[in-house]
Parts: sequence; C-alpha cells; structure tokens
Amino acid sequence: MGHDWDGGSVTTPATCEGDGVRTFACNHCSETRTETIPATGHTWDEGVVKQEAGCTEDGVMRYTCVSCHATREENITATGHQYTKTVVDPTCTSSGYEQYLCFACGYEYHDHFTAPLGHDYEAVLTEPTCTEQGYTTHTCSRCEDHYVDGYVEALGHAWGEWTKEIAEDCFHPGVEVRTCAHCQAKESQTVEANGAHCPSKDFQDVDASRWYHEGVDFVLKHGIMKGMGGGLFQPNGTLTRGQLVTTLYRMAGEPETEGDSPFTDVDMERFYGKAVVWAAKNGIAKGVNTTVFAPHAPVTREQMVTFLYRYANLAGEDVTGDYDLTEFGDHGAIHNYAKEPLAWAVDKGLVTGMDGLLNPRGNATRAQIATIFLRYSENV
Repeated sequence: MGHDWDGGSVTTPATCEGDGVRTFACNHCSETRTETIPATGHTWDEGVVKQEAGCTEDGVMRYTCVSCHATREENITATGHQYTKTVVDPTCTSSGYEQYLCFACGYEYHDHFTAPLGHDYEAVLTEPTCTEQGYTTHTCSRCEDHYVDGYVEALGHAWGEWTKEIAEDCFHPGVEVRTCAHCQAKESQTVEANGAHCPSKDFQDVDASRWYHEGVDFVLKHGIMKGMGGGLFQPNGTLTRGQLVTTLYRMAGEPETEGDSPFTDVDMERFYGKAVVWAAKNGIAKGVNTTVFAPHAPVTREQMVTFLYRYANLAGEDVTGDYDLTEFGDHGAIHNYAKEPLAWAVDKGLVTGMDGLLNPRGNATRAQIATIFLRYSENV
C-alpha cells in the first residue's frame, strides 16, 4: 500500500526574502517528505522623505518593511526651478533686462538685455552777480545727474557816489553810504567828527570852546531853536516865555492847533502864536493870569523846567523823580509848583545847579535851554 500523508507542519517558516519548509509524515510508517513554502516578500509602508528634492538635486524616499523592518530607498526627481519674471528698465547708465528669479531657491539669471539710455541733459544758465560767479548747470531730465561748466567771473560791484546819510558835526561822527548799481547792495563808511558842518559856525557870537557848544549845535541841527538875526544866536541872551513854548512846540513836531489864543497879549501872527495856543490847551504853559501870557517876559529857570516837565508828561515819558532838593542852598526859593519838576530835572541830570545853587528864580539863558534840550534827548 502507499504512504498515507498527514496534513504536514511548518518546520521552517517562510520569511520576506527566504523560502520556508512544510514537512509531511506518513501515518503508517516513519517516512517523511517536505514541500517548499515560497518567501512572503516585503510589505512596504508608505515611506518617509529622507531628503527633500531640490530644484536641481534629486531627493530620497525611504520605505520600511512592516514585517522585517528592512529598508529600501528611491529617488525623488528634482523639481526644477520655478521662476518669476521681472522686467528691469534701462537707466541712463545701466542696461535693462528680464530678471528670472526662482522663488524656491533664490537662483536668478538675466536675459534679453537692452542698452543704457544715456543722459538727456538740459542746461540752465545762472547769471553772474556782483559777488558770485556765473555758470551753466547741466541736469539730466531722467536721473537728475548734473555737472557744472561755463564759469563766468563775478561782475564786481558798480558803486555809485558816496552820499551823506548822517551828517557829522563837531561832536558826532557822520555816515556816508554808497549803493551798487547792479545789486543795490550798500556799504557805509564813518566820517570823523569835525567842524566842517558845525551848525553853530554861522553865528559869530557862538564860542565853539564854551560849555554850551554841543547844546547849541543840537537845537540848531534839529530845528528846535533858530538864530536871533544878524548872524547872532545870543547864547547868553535871556529866553522869553514865547520862545520857550515855541521850542517845545517844535520838539512836538508842530502839531495842528485850532482856535484862537485865550490870552489878549498873544498875537497869532507872531512866531509864538500857535505854540502858545498848543501849550495852553495841553496844560504845558499857563498865563501869568487868565488873560495875559506875557510872551516877551523872561522865563525863569524854574518855569523853564516846569514847562519841560509838563511836555515830558504829555509825551508819555516817566516824570517821577525824588531828588532831595534840600542839598541846594537856595531850595527855599523854589515855588511849590516847581518843586516836583525840579526834583525830576535834577534826578535826570537835566539841571545840575551852579556852585551848590539852583537859582530857580533867575532868568534862563538861550544857551542853558539848548543844553537842557540836549540832555533831555540823551537822558529821558
């Protein structure tokens, strides 16, 4: 009888790469036989990227067997460059081109070149001035590049004649000015003080070496006082009430005054007519009574200071002054109305006194009032 084989048993299991063995035994005897079990083959997973593919280099994919953990690798094909195109226009000095830039790896190349445009210069002429060169500026209309050439020397000033701006006198330098005909620039020069234009030189009785010289020059130069006729200024002459209000009226700029004089002894046709009306209306001068002004009467030193004090107050000047008049030996002779004005005048240096006396009731001379007006212009 023949062998009666059993169902067999796996004596060597098959693997992914190696065959296995199945052994069969006879049920009647000890005889055996074998059969080959084919290798199972790998069961690969989905794989993982071992190295990413680049634009120019392949990548690597690794697969692992889920049964035996064996591995295998496959190439991932390079992706190739992925370009964006930008057109770069030509400039005056640089070529134009198309720029191709890979947005993945940054590689770029340029193609389709066009020539530079070259500069397109426009010329602007700057004329020379008296002090600056002239020149031509060439500026490119496209790129603002520029250069300068065509220099022309400065013209230099074309000065006119010197003209007197401030006349010099015996005590003050003058100023002369001249103007350039091209640019209207001005330059000045100082003229040393000298007697060539001395206002007092036309008066034969003005001694240029006396203390009053500068004061007389001042009132003559500014039209505050005038001569007495016949080439005389009469510096030691007595100042009248009419003359004093006239000088103050001139200092004020001779404003328009309407109406007639309230005083019967004031002739409106005389030089002092309008001045008396102006002084009376503004409280600068009062009459010796309600109807008499006494324009030809000598003015005393305290009256002179009082009139000037009231004028300063009218002009908006600070008329405060607290000088102690008792320092003067004749202070008791000062009328009450003149005490405050004299304290102000001494405080401001307008009146200094003589040998410790103010001589308030003494007559004022023309030289004295001229000097006081000079001090007023300097100190008030």
